[in-house]
Amino acid sequence: MRVYEALHEYALTQTQRQILACLVRNGVKQQDPADWIFMKKVTIAQRLRLSEATVYRCLAALERVGLIEREEQRQTGYTLKVLGRIRLSGQAIRNLGLASVHPSREMVTIERIPDVLDRVPALGLPTLAPVRDVNSPPQQSSSKKQSPGASPFIRVQGKAVPSELAWLVTQNNLSLSGLFHLMKRAKLAGHRLSDVVQVVQDALSKLSGRELFAYLAALLAKRTDFAFVARQRTEEVLIAREAAQNEAARLSRVAELATALRGVSVVRDDGTALSVDEVSVLVIRRDGTSSSATHQRALDSLEEIARLVGEAAERDARRSAEPQPQMSEPRPSPRVFSGGLDTARAILGMRTRRSAATG
Repeated sequence: MRVYEALHEYALTQTQRQILACLVRNGVKQQDPADWIFMKKVTIAQRLRLSEATVYRCLAALERVGLIEREEQRQTGYTLKVLGRIRLSGQAIRNLGLASVHPSREMVTIERIPDVLDRVPALGLPTLAPVRDVNSPPQQSSSKKQSPGASPFIRVQGKAVPSELAWLVTQNNLSLSGLFHLMKRAKLAGHRLSDVVQVVQDALSKLSGRELFAYLAALLAKRTDFAFVARQRTEEVLIAREAAQNEAARLSRVAELATALRGVSVVRDDGTALSVDEVSVLVIRRDGTSSSATHQRALDSLEEIARLVGEAAERDARRSAEPQPQMSEPRPSPRVFSGGLDTARAILGMRTRRSAATG
């Protein structure tokens, strides 16, 4: 193949030659070989059965030796583009014998080919913030400006490394020199490497060594506000954590009330009866209709039952604390008094007659 024969002076690796041949076969137009090639990196990786990180490394190597030119990837809306156009350099076109005369770079009309990924977010990639204005000043580096509550540095191989980045070295086999190089590149690009790692942490966990380095290096070339995305992620985590804590507190309150009120029945002022059994709260209305709900779904009813029970207990306590009126002896009625008087007179009359008889 021409790719293997005409470029021997570049000392390309077998993989780099395969990727260049894939570009020539599938993207170069015979009538205009200097036109842009619009090809997904994942497509190249699938056709050659390589990892995407390997494809990125080889494309970077081909660009360094001057065989290809890559357009700076643009961003549409809030989506980080995973597509970029590539074209053969004039030197590559001449060496491959594809055309004796080809349009210069300045004369080539760059017209982006529409793709479905221009309209929908790429699968598996996070939604990212709009790019910042190109004239905005670069952000201060992480060594000079730490976000509130930033983690301290820890020692890795005798060097001080931010703790949120240490796992890249200790777990994913990124070299320490590679980590410091990425931190320097992030500083020059106006990013914090910690923000970039936080945004794509799930993807990074599957990479190691050189692939991990190449992937991060490619991300640092993006004009994406990773700090904004990292803040959004942090806020989402805090909101989710607060929601989980609130739900745990609600379930704890349900369990507490269900245990304390089990077997209790109360009646509202409108005649509706509420009772708590082993698993649910039963509501029986005055018209005879009824309904029930599990304890987890009836927290409001449990709170109402607890309130009614508390109010009833307070009323009973007030009644028991009130002084009881003393019971006075009943006064006899006039009829009873008159009867008693007659009895007394009769007794006295009997005594008078007995005294006279004796005398």
